[in-house]
Amino acid sequence: MDDVRMHQKSLRKQRSRSSDSGCILDQPSGNEEEESNIYAAKFMDQMNNKEFQVLTKKTCIPRYNYHRSLLEWIWKRIPKDPIFQEFPYEECSIIVGENMTEENKTRLVGESALIEKVAITEIQKGTTFKNPEVLILCVINDDDVAEENTEISQYQLFEKGTIMFIMTSDKHSDERLKSKLSERVLELESFGVEFVTDNRSEIINKMTLILERKLMKYLEEIKTKLFDFSRTHNVGSRFFEVNAILRRLKQAACYPEALIDEIEDDETERNEIDGILHRFHDKILNTAYYDNTLYVITADQNTKDSLETSFSAISYQNVSHAITVKDELPISPLSNIGVPLHGAKFVLVDEGVEAFHSNKAYATTGSLMKVTNNNMMVAVTCRHAVKKEGSAANTSTCYTIIENSVVKLGQTLPQSSGRMESLHDDIAVVRVDEKTRLLIDEKCEKLLIDEFELPTPATIAINSLKRGDIVHKRGARSGLTTGVVKDVKNEKIESFVISSRTIYITGGDSEPFAEEGDSGSLVFQHSLDPEKNVLNVHAMVQSKVRLPIPNADIICFPFDEGCESLRKNVTDEDLQSLQFFSE
Repeated sequence: MDDVRMHQKSLRKQRSRSSDSGCILDQPSGNEEEESNIYAAKFMDQMNNKEFQVLTKKTCIPRYNYHRSLLEWIWKRIPKDPIFQEFPYEECSIIVGENMTEENKTRLVGESALIEKVAITEIQKGTTFKNPEVLILCVINDDDVAEENTEISQYQLFEKGTIMFIMTSDKHSDERLKSKLSERVLELESFGVEFVTDNRSEIINKMTLILERKLMKYLEEIKTKLFDFSRTHNVGSRFFEVNAILRRLKQAACYPEALIDEIEDDETERNEIDGILHRFHDKILNTAYYDNTLYVITADQNTKDSLETSFSAISYQNVSHAITVKDELPISPLSNIGVPLHGAKFVLVDEGVEAFHSNKAYATTGSLMKVTNNNMMVAVTCRHAVKKEGSAANTSTCYTIIENSVVKLGQTLPQSSGRMESLHDDIAVVRVDEKTRLLIDEKCEKLLIDEFELPTPATIAINSLKRGDIVHKRGARSGLTTGVVKDVKNEKIESFVISSRTIYITGGDSEPFAEEGDSGSLVFQHSLDPEKNVLNVHAMVQSKVRLPIPNADIICFPFDEGCESLRKNVTDEDLQSLQFFSE
């Protein structure tokens, strides 16, 4: 349907309001259909030149911005097939109504949010859709005759969207008023309506939820297309990743309540290979896809034989398999044989700048932290990474680079237990040298850095990661990476003698979550709070599963359990109040 025909019906209802909306048109007379066409054409001509106030810098909705970035992440990994490429995501413009005063803008969406006047033709740029979807913030002021609000008619230029009415508590409780406004919005046909009070938190939360519902709907459609595509093609871990983002969005929709009644595995969506693996899950130590090959490590020969028999009977063969038998899961530490200090490289010898950059024996400073009871600055990393091979010493000196100069970061604090009994004992704390601390205060960023390269406050997460969680890490070798929690088990890993919580994280098909040199990296998530940009630190990178593929699972331990190990084992200092810097 063309624009004129689409708007004829609603335009007849709006003639009496056209002058109020800024469009001065002659009233038609004579043949109703012909005059309606003329009126509609004139109205559309004027509206095509109209400018709208658009929220162009969306700093006020950090949670949505993060979730939108996850869509970009998954889109780069989706198969380059027309079934997906011809199905782009339709952006949603946020339009700020004319009734919103400058004072309201600052109070309701924050000082950092940028609102600019944009022509409708500019709103349509960058999209394949002539009528992009919009979210309209319409303020009902106390002196408005609200049910006759004149803003609504001008939004019929847009084909679909949501109008969110922002009103005082008194007006918000007026059901007759809300009914009248809803009727007005219905004239625009494919528009929804929401009502909120003029409370900033409520506004930001509602805006975020509206935009995230749109993301969720799109990802559900992508998931359906992936399922159809997987019948004849190998889609690797794409199902797992899309489900991880959807799970995150469902968690966000429940916030601050926890997501309940989760179904972690949907049998109807599991293809034949995954169904076979699920039947033998208690006998399988690890699985990974790479380059159309499925790598499996089993605990016994009988399981290997059963898997090979089952794989040979599947309906199509576009994935080969390599199955090995091991008594225990083989792993390799990720200290290599790292100017923020979040994810920085450090070495154990100072041989100058050139040698620092070429040194292959290094690991990662997870982040700077502080001990609030004694004002000590420290850095955390993996314990195995700071112990020199063959050395019996209980402490090591660590060096990093600041502004192209090698500096002594500090010395590790001694621990009472010489042996690491549990996985989470593989953690060390470096007391930052006083001279270096002065340099850090002047030259370095003490906060963690998020995926938008912004310094961001962080906190030690107290809730546990679960299978399907989206996570990130920043390491000295591979930098910022995104992954998905593949499994969480209570088990004994290789040389450790006591079972403890072990977190397995997978990256992409050819994009590992961590590499050699990334030991000590912190694994974090973004907060689900719709207003606050805070990182929740959940784990520390420790090692990887030994498989002949670049994207082998990365093994991590819970960071809160690591911190508890430090509190028990560090003998010279009281680390009870260990926390991240907030500024």
